[in-house]
Amino acid sequence: ALTPKSRDVKAAYAEVLGLDSGDIMGKTVPEVLGSVFETQVRPHGDRALAGERVRYELRVPKRKLWSGDRYFDVVYEPREAEQSEAGILVIIVDVTARVAAVEQVRASEEHFRLVAHATRDAIWDIDLVTGKVWWNETYDQLFGGRPQDSTESWDWWAERIHQDESAIVVQSLKDAIADPT
Repeated sequence: ALTPKSRDVKAAYAEVLGLDSGDIMGKTVPEVLGSVFETQVRPHGDRALAGERVRYELRVPKRKLWSGDRYFDVVYEPREAEQSEAGILVIIVDVTARVAAVEQVRASEEHFRLVAHATRDAIWDIDLVTGKVWWNETYDQLFGGRPQDSTESWDWWAERIHQDESAIVVQSLKDAIADPT
């Protein structure tokens, strides 16, 4: 089992953990991580020491040098006993930015969903890469349904542009997609 006898945390971990090096020098992992060790680290470490490869996401609450919580992708790879003790190889990657980006997308999608539901506007959206079309419920209510064969292509939209302008509008949209700068 992972115990307070775990190896001392090296000074290099101070920055990763959002602490001053003096806060961790000479302390064990359990002493540095406190309750996070008991609730999140130890159970996975024990499984790894039993021979199981373990991967999990670790949330470490705000520390001195951080502005908020940090998230780490942690992998424990069991290692065979070379001397007298078996051990585990630990790989830790800071995924805080990825977690924040996923949360921003989730919040944005929720906001969009609420607006699309609350508004009396007809809203449709085209994925310019795949051509897949999304419609809100109000579109159906206002127009009595969707154009035929319109969910897999945006041709239905192009067909509704005045014939004198259709070619230039479609071409400039294709140019914008090809070079968004």
